[in-house]
Amino acid sequence: MKFNLRQWASSFYPRIYIGMYLHEEICDISVDFEKNGILKKHIRKEFELEDGEFTPEIEEFLNSVSDESVFCYTGVLNSAAAQGALPVSTINEALEFEDLSSANLIKREDENWLAYTSNFELMQLQKKLDGIGVDLIISPFFVLTNFFSDKVNDKCAMYLLNQGDSLTMGIFEGGSLLYGNHFTFRESEEEEEVQLGEDDAMLQEDADELDLSMDIDLESLDDEPEEEIDDDDELEGLDELEDLGELDDLQELDDLDGMDEMEEFSEETVSVANVAAVEEENPEAGLEGADIEFKRFELVSKSLNTFYHDNRYKSDFIEEIYIADSTPECNDFIHFLEEELFVTVNRRSVDIAEVLTLLSKKEIVNAV
Repeated sequence: MKFNLRQWASSFYPRIYIGMYLHEEICDISVDFEKNGILKKHIRKEFELEDGEFTPEIEEFLNSVSDESVFCYTGVLNSAAAQGALPVSTINEALEFEDLSSANLIKREDENWLAYTSNFELMQLQKKLDGIGVDLIISPFFVLTNFFSDKVNDKCAMYLLNQGDSLTMGIFEGGSLLYGNHFTFRESEEEEEVQLGEDDAMLQEDADELDLSMDIDLESLDDEPEEEIDDDDELEGLDELEDLGELDDLQELDDLDGMDEMEEFSEETVSVANVAAVEEENPEAGLEGADIEFKRFELVSKSLNTFYHDNRYKSDFIEEIYIADSTPECNDFIHFLEEELFVTVNRRSVDIAEVLTLLSKKEIVNAV
């Protein structure tokens, strides 16, 4: 019987899972300490960033947590603007939708769809996270499916992750992704809009070395055999882990009934008068707030139009929308969705840092 060094060591050291959510000028951190599969301690911390950068206070806290165990794993949300998801499971199928030559493709073993991200933006995020010790960069699409795990296996519905400055959209039926999109809302017109393909060639070699959550080689999807390590080598490795304080980085189409009679969701069919209606109901919100929510609705509407009319997608009629909302409220946005799309909208508040902690645990447990 082969000696399992990691299992033996885990009886002495707790497993620590960290979820870190960076939004606006806030670093929201959730930490779980587990021993033998039992939650022993939970910590929540919120820090302010300085011009979007980590402060010495944040680094000191993370170092103090990681010092408690050699089994410490940190997951961060992928905040790239140029990212999305496709209802396919191979790179050849993906190329029918997008030119992904400069993108990183991510696939979970238990899913039949892909998430993708610009290599250039991943490199930018990697630079920002230097010195923090991040193991997993987690797609917002996986946050969405985890949070609505009780719903995505049901009938066709739209799921939205609203972060205020970004919106992730996924349409699922029976656990399968039918359509995915991601929108980022820039506050500054001077801020450069990063697109897939720009400057990626220079960074391609470095990007290939970036560790990503649930990242697999799509050109060889077969499972790799487990590598057997001699006991002496494992014991020597444990000594190194204790010195370093961390582990190695882990790395179709049914016709839509009545389609000809369905009104297209285009800019022309959206009632701009509803903006005024929202302002009348919420006079303190101001035109600017309602206008932003209306633009958010327009993007969803246009994506839904693509879903219904692009033959590459297996479309079905959507009657319900589920919103995972990390903002205090999105009443105007919900109003536009209900009034213009004639759907039922369900909103749930989401703690993204907590979800990232749970996903980090899930991925590490499956990996080891």
